[in-house]
Amino acid sequence: GAVFAIAAIFFMTFVLVIPMQAAVIPLIEDRAVLYREAVSGTYSRLTYGLGQLFADIPFHFLNTVIMYAIMYHLVGFRAGGQGYFIFMLFLANWSVMSLGQMFALLTPNEETANGLAGL
Repeated sequence: GAVFAIAAIFFMTFVLVIPMQAAVIPLIEDRAVLYREAVSGTYSRLTYGLGQLFADIPFHFLNTVIMYAIMYHLVGFRAGGQGYFIFMLFLANWSVMSLGQMFALLTPNEETANGLAGL
């Protein structure tokens, strides 16, 4: 019933988001580029963060569609709500990853960003 459906949605979101936490590490490692460009006045931290955020949209959309294709009918959800389901799964995926990127950009080092990632 409803509990099974909620658990399946949580599982799909969890499976999409947890491996992507590893994608925050390269963002932290690219911090030298961010500092160099911010000091030279090429662009600000906000511009860099927004660029990273929007550059990841195709990656998140592809992951969402693959997870949907594997899990939606396997779990037994009924036909008719696929568009809304894909949209909500994409938003959940993108928002959690964006939160991780925000932690990476706002914290001084990798250990602090990984510590906040559990929130």
